[in-house]
Amino acid sequence: MKRSSSVILASSFFRASSFGFHLNFLASSSPPAHNKRTVKTHHPLRALFLFAALVSTPALAQNALPPRQGSSPYPPSSGDMSMSGTAAPKTTPEPYVWLTKAEEAALSDTVPPPPAPSSEQDHADLEIILKVQDTRTPAIIAECKLDQLLTYKLFQPIYGADLTPANSPQFHLLMKHVLDATHAVNDVAKEKYKRLRPYVAHPDVVKPLFTVKGFSYPSGHSMASYTLALVLAEVFPDKKQALLDRAQAIAQSRVDAGVHHPSDIKQGEPLGRATAAAIIASPAFQKDLAAVKAELQK
Repeated sequence: MKRSSSVILASSFFRASSFGFHLNFLASSSPPAHNKRTVKTHHPLRALFLFAALVSTPALAQNALPPRQGSSPYPPSSGDMSMSGTAAPKTTPEPYVWLTKAEEAALSDTVPPPPAPSSEQDHADLEIILKVQDTRTPAIIAECKLDQLLTYKLFQPIYGADLTPANSPQFHLLMKHVLDATHAVNDVAKEKYKRLRPYVAHPDVVKPLFTVKGFSYPSGHSMASYTLALVLAEVFPDKKQALLDRAQAIAQSRVDAGVHHPSDIKQGEPLGRATAAAIIASPAFQKDLAAVKAELQK
């Protein structure tokens, strides 16, 4: 019968300790010739004692109980590092659930280049921006500031119900994933073209109501508002046209605020529509849509 690891450990330690004691006893009972020789005599004996203790270690390791399945014999690391000392690979979930990377890239590739700086179209964009800047009314300014932060709540006056994460979690999750998808597609196109915002390209004449980070083309507000409108139309089909009209107003508010060129929002619409079509065609989306409809019928 095999002895337990604790018994073997105690027995081996006793043997090693006894052996070390015996060696020390012999060393101390032998009269040294002088102090220097005493020092030289004691070191080999101590080394021999350490050697005897180390020799017993493999036997202890062989008889030790194996770690439980799924556990590690090592203490937990304080950081996200592998045992080799290099960073362990991270598995970051996708920021959206309906589009693959290939579909995202294909949608971004549909965006044509923006008007070149100082081109005829670029000058036409600037003329429109300056015109709306000179004709801003308090109502237009209020609308621009209302639409500054894009959420599905901007469409609530159309669909009516006060749907919140608390009373409609499935609906809230659906809208969150729509915005995640639009960000993923739009960011690729913006980084590709790097068009400056109008108040950055023309700082002497364009006076924005507020400033925005990132590049200008295509408009993320325009794209996302059309994607949201068309996805919301899947939930509220009788509100489709009103939802699209609201999307157009949100897009226009970006030009009125001086943070987008007209060609930015013009290109945002077809990209938003194409992204909505790709999302709606996803079987995973259809499953999520069914869950939302069931939730809203309760």
